[in-house]
Amino acid sequence: MPTITPEAAITIHTYLAPLLPIVDAFNHRHKNQHRSSHWWSHFSIFRRSLRSLVISLTLSSRRSHNGDSSFVFARWLTQRIIPRVYIPFTQLAADNQHAPLGLLLFTLLARVGSVLSQHVPADDDVPTASAVAVPKPKRDQATTNISAETDRGIVISRGDLPPPVNVTQPTSAPAHSGKQKRTKTAPPSLPTKPRNKSKSKKSQKGDDFSSLFGSL
Repeated sequence: MPTITPEAAITIHTYLAPLLPIVDAFNHRHKNQHRSSHWWSHFSIFRRSLRSLVISLTLSSRRSHNGDSSFVFARWLTQRIIPRVYIPFTQLAADNQHAPLGLLLFTLLARVGSVLSQHVPADDDVPTASAVAVPKPKRDQATTNISAETDRGIVISRGDLPPPVNVTQPTSAPAHSGKQKRTKTAPPSLPTKPRNKSKSKKSQKGDDFSSLFGSL
């Protein structure tokens, strides 16, 4: 397991120790106002992890102390804490109302990540993707024997095939539509009634009046 040497512990402590007063002042100033916000819990986790790492680096800088614990805190902060708080800090920086707070936290996070990536050795116990060999699936022997013994038929060349026969299909007469057009015939005209009757009545009335006045 890799460890942090006392010289590397002093260097990392030199870069990260000045960040603790800024983080503590931020906590003291905005705790009452933003402790119910969704991002405050992530800030508290980041603050506690950074403090634990700085305390461990202080002990690792001594010659008689082992740097295994500092390496564990550093790897935990790099692999777990920083990816976890990255999204809440960027969302806070994108907020118009509290953008300065988000920019400050994002700057502190970037500073810690840059220092740890430069001075903390890589974890050799974690295998890389290229080092892990993926076993190839073994083919079943019984399946191989069955596929080899399967009868696939006889190969026939094109010369052995008979020539194609053209089959003419009888032409079918066009189907007549079921609906036939019917010729429109004019309805028979009704005979007109003679109007002589009315005229005769009128003439008869006229003769009566004329005979009446003639008798006078």
